[in-house]
Amino acid sequence: MKKVSNVEVKKRSRKLTTLFESFGPYNGMEGKIETIWITEIATDNVHLVGHTKGYMQVLVIASEILLGTRTTVKITSVGRWSVFGKLMHSHY
Repeated sequence: MKKVSNVEVKKRSRKLTTLFESFGPYNGMEGKIETIWITEIATDNVHLVGHTKGYMQVLVIASEILLGTRTTVKITSVGRWSVFGKLMHSHY
């Protein structure tokens, strides 16, 4: 098999990168109300990590006392791998 030129490799790589970056799996979630289970402290030590029934990752700023609880949040912003939410109500 003939080797592909470096110029072609870079061109293909840029095309795939552009395609990958165009995907936004959580677009349209902003403003929605979701119930999540808070399971852990995020690696940034600022947010708590929760997941919806569909296992969408939601990051919230809240007290560690909420670990292991079910909570209602409003989605405030979306990222590629997770969404950010604001605590609305906790169901101890």
